[in-house]
Amino acid sequence: MAVTLVKEIWTRGREGSYDLKAERTYTRVHQVFTSLVSDDAFVVLAGTGVPRPGDVHPNDLGAYCRKVTPRQDDEHPQVWYVTSEYSSKYENPDLNEENPTYRPSELNWDFVSYQRPLERDLTGAPIVSSSGEPFDPPVEIDDSRLVLTIVRNELDFDPALALLYQDAVNSDNFLGTYPGQAKVRLKAARQFETGLFFWRTTYEVQFRREGWDIEVLDRGFYEKYDGRRVPIYDTETHQQVTAPALLNGAGRKLTGDKAPGPAPREPLNVELAGGGGSGGSLQAGEYQVAYTYTYAGGEGPKGPDSAVFTVTGGEIPTVWSTVLEEPPHNATGMNIYITSLGTDPSSYLQYSAGHASFIDSESPLTLSAAYDANAAQPPQYSTPHWRRFRGYKYLPFAPLNLP
Repeated sequence: MAVTLVKEIWTRGREGSYDLKAERTYTRVHQVFTSLVSDDAFVVLAGTGVPRPGDVHPNDLGAYCRKVTPRQDDEHPQVWYVTSEYSSKYENPDLNEENPTYRPSELNWDFVSYQRPLERDLTGAPIVSSSGEPFDPPVEIDDSRLVLTIVRNELDFDPALALLYQDAVNSDNFLGTYPGQAKVRLKAARQFETGLFFWRTTYEVQFRREGWDIEVLDRGFYEKYDGRRVPIYDTETHQQVTAPALLNGAGRKLTGDKAPGPAPREPLNVELAGGGGSGGSLQAGEYQVAYTYTYAGGEGPKGPDSAVFTVTGGEIPTVWSTVLEEPPHNATGMNIYITSLGTDPSSYLQYSAGHASFIDSESPLTLSAAYDANAAQPPQYSTPHWRRFRGYKYLPFAPLNLP
């Protein structure tokens, strides 16, 4: 007997209220599927992802769950609808509640300090000597991370779920942060009290403003030329370089003039949606997008690559930049680039230009048109390029029902 799926639904009584005393109430409804016809309300209430009394509302941290009511579907005995009632009205929580799983969750916010190597400064310039060599040992700075610790009593502990979410990063928005900024781990200890076995489960969520993706300075001993990897030679000695040379983000040795302004530091977010009757005009396949800032003195260098996304069946990608990417004060707009049916960084072509207002979550850009195979590539400058890699798996945090 077990709960196999929990999902919040929007069609069965989701509502809220707000009065003159600033007290808020909310009602949420979850659809719950069980594995056996004989599974009853006890099994449903113990399911992972089902709200519990004392849980904090996902969008209003001042409102707590007061009551949870499961009701079996009239026609399908393995389908249940769970109604959760939340309120911001303050009542002293009964920490001595006889059933330990009904006691409210314990929340604690803190900062934890680490040391990390500083590879580039706030302008994006690499931390190197005047001859271009990295320092050994590297320069280190404080890396303080916001940490949320949630402790709550649960009837069950699922080791498979703990392994699944081991060092997982959020793929959905979580407590006001964007995908990729929160990383979770959990642990549990079995306890017995008032005739009941339960698990005291701890969730630790660490936040990084710049996200958990890995950034590495683009450099090496080889460059791409006509699709081949060839050695880089020193222009003075005509010998192969003995130290890694800076690359331009497209596999070629970095050359060119100084950029009129800095490159974006954050990649674009991408979301796929159906294209309606006509669909989008991008060919089916894998893509990446990136953008540049424009300045009075010209266009700046390309920013980091987005995550790889796949377009199928006329889907229309929507892109936006995170609000944490504060545009430079002298930037006048943005240009959008897309790879030409693939993820080769040397294949970026201009997709949309001249955006006077910056593209963010409030005013995203839809990529419904086909790209122009003859469009311009991003400008190349002597500005160092940083490659971005995804080192952690991305999973939705919503099923964990945090905090």
